[in-house]
Amino acid sequence: MGRLDGKVIVLTAAAQGIGRATAIAFAREGAQVIATDINESKLQELEKYPGKQLSSLNLGFRVHKVL
Repeated sequence: MGRLDGKVIVLTAAAQGIGRATAIAFAREGAQVIATDINESKLQELEKYPGKQLSSLNLGFRVHKVL
């Protein structure tokens, strides 16, 4: 039983670095993690993490270069 059992976490910038580590840590503590990021391929890697309640959410944002 984890400290976050029954909690739902929506986490932005979750595909890499601190966001990824946070998503994995929260899932280990029992939270259902809804992870978002603009890097879709890296974000999908979280879904393959064994034994975790992680799901990715593509919000459809695009990054545009501003001149």
